[in-house]
Amino acid sequence: MENLASTLRNAADAVARLGSEPGDIARLDDGDLIAAQDLVGHLQRVMQPYGAWVAGEIARRSRQEQGFDGLAKREGFIDAAALIQSKSGGTRAEAAKLVNIGTMITEVAAASSVAAASTVDGHEPPSVPWQQPVVAALLAGTLALDGAESIRKGLGGIDDAVAAFDLRKAAEILVEESMLVNADRLFARARQLRDELDAAGIARRERERRELRYFSVRRRPDGMVVGGFALADEDGQLLLDAYDSATSPRRGGPRFVEQADVERSDAMVADTRTPGQLAADAITELLRIGIDADPRLVLGRRRPSVRVVVSERVLHERAGHGRIEGASDPIAFETVERHLCSSGVIGIKFDDDGQCVNVGRDQRLFTERQRIGLAIRDAGCRVGDCDRPASWCEAHHIDYWARDQGKTDIAGGILLCRHHHMLIHDNHWEIIRKGGGYWLIPPKSVDIQQRPRSMPSKSAAMHDLSRELTAATSAAMA
Repeated sequence: MENLASTLRNAADAVARLGSEPGDIARLDDGDLIAAQDLVGHLQRVMQPYGAWVAGEIARRSRQEQGFDGLAKREGFIDAAALIQSKSGGTRAEAAKLVNIGTMITEVAAASSVAAASTVDGHEPPSVPWQQPVVAALLAGTLALDGAESIRKGLGGIDDAVAAFDLRKAAEILVEESMLVNADRLFARARQLRDELDAAGIARRERERRELRYFSVRRRPDGMVVGGFALADEDGQLLLDAYDSATSPRRGGPRFVEQADVERSDAMVADTRTPGQLAADAITELLRIGIDADPRLVLGRRRPSVRVVVSERVLHERAGHGRIEGASDPIAFETVERHLCSSGVIGIKFDDDGQCVNVGRDQRLFTERQRIGLAIRDAGCRVGDCDRPASWCEAHHIDYWARDQGKTDIAGGILLCRHHHMLIHDNHWEIIRKGGGYWLIPPKSVDIQQRPRSMPSKSAAMHDLSRELTAATSAAMA
């Protein structure tokens, strides 16, 4: 083991001595440059198995059943992939791939050693795992790590329908074909061979893929909304067709015969938007059309909307900025005007304490209009650093409806996420209001002195209003 570590260290030092100046590469002629790329690729292929093998051994010493005695947890990491990621500087997905392939290498090597010992002893040798051709090609440097992962994931595992012998033959075919295709095409080919071996399992695998579907979305600190998704075959094809329809003229689509199609194609090509921008605009418009058609069909009682918050002064002077409810960055007055043109105005008055003028009713629940006022004033759960937006929150009566005979008005309400709403009720926290401010009072079991904790609004629009009031007060006193 010491010799292997020394060899790896010497190899790393040798690579580091190749040259650190960009000019070293720039001086190569075309032939030498292509040869250098071939050699770099070969170097990566011969080094990758060692990285995977090390990762596999780390994973073996960090098995879940070892608990906190496992290598990764002793080093302060949640699992082997996290440890490897910290050492390599790569992504979590890359580290997980090293663990998967390394585990496969380790298992094949261990089974091969047992099989060899059994043969020497004259006993019936146990079968070597079907991945042996993949591991052999990987260690020989003829199969890249991505290719090995494509074969491993694409062929799946042994079950009642597919025997190890069949999977091994399929792996041998894929190793041979790996020289001609990239990792993505190799994965597709592996899935094809698996389907041929197990036609009865096609429906089951389709269901499994559908179970993996997800869609996630979040707002970045810069105000942009980003997300990710994975869709099963049928739904994914619907999205792909919509994407192609929105962007195909830019992607070298078919030649059009009808004049109207020609004109549409010319207009699309002349558009300055990128394909990604075209697709984003098209998907957003599809959402708007679907919502307008029948919002209750998909979205239940609540209709998604974009609320623009702007002060009366900005509207009157036609100068300044507004805010999108829930977002931190301001928007230009031109954008405010565009929304006013299409959506109209709901007037919400605030007093000098930053409170909505009371539009409450003598009823138990807050009205939809009151909820709008709370959302604009609070912009989400007002407990500490809680990041739950207004749409996820519940309206809490500061003076309890039954206990304190509290009124359902905006000043007496505050937005809390369900977790903090339940915490306040179940653990006997209290909320008090002083002017326009709200304070959270812990029970004595948490803080014997029950020191108030500030519950500031997370609304950027309310901060704008506060600055306007301060400026107006200063001007009046000058």
